[in-house]
Amino acid sequence: MTDIDKKHAAQRDEIKLYFDKSFQSSIGYFAAIFALIALSRTSNALENFDVKSTVSISILLTNWLYFILISSCFFAIQKRVLYILCTGPSLDYYWEIFSDNPLNYSVWKSRTRLSWKLDSYFVVPIFFVIITITVFAVYIGWQSPNTYTRVTIFVLVLLHAIPAWMTYCMIRLGLECGRRVKEILKSSPTQDAASPVK
Repeated sequence: MTDIDKKHAAQRDEIKLYFDKSFQSSIGYFAAIFALIALSRTSNALENFDVKSTVSISILLTNWLYFILISSCFFAIQKRVLYILCTGPSLDYYWEIFSDNPLNYSVWKSRTRLSWKLDSYFVVPIFFVIITITVFAVYIGWQSPNTYTRVTIFVLVLLHAIPAWMTYCMIRLGLECGRRVKEILKSSPTQDAASPVK
């Protein structure tokens, strides 16, 4: 293991940590959603809210916290990938190039980016679920005639702009990582498709 590999070991460990945290938070998120729905069917602790409103507001609040957490974890992962790409050759550096090199689509007889990058699209269902649950919770809660309920829901919807902005930053950071890889590949046109380490 080279010195740069040792330096990148810290980033590799941190990436693993953030992946673990995102997985754990996803399990906790769905457990919380199911628990809130189950609890709302047996009791209504808030005096001025009906049962559906309690569920709606609780889900929106949980959604907001989870959205922030998951966006932060993915941003942290992308930031460390960018650091690896900016600090020079190592096993992790070559891995990032290999995984994003179009020449490697043919390594396992794949000709499309979609199939080659399949392991990167696990975030799509996560964000799809977040958006779907948010819309559903807003729809259910907004039907309440209670003014307090509507104001609370409106404020929670506005607060979702924070994690939405974080997600936007995460996407931009991911695009920057892709741009860096293209620059590296452009400067090394002789790089072998199946063996990026020279």
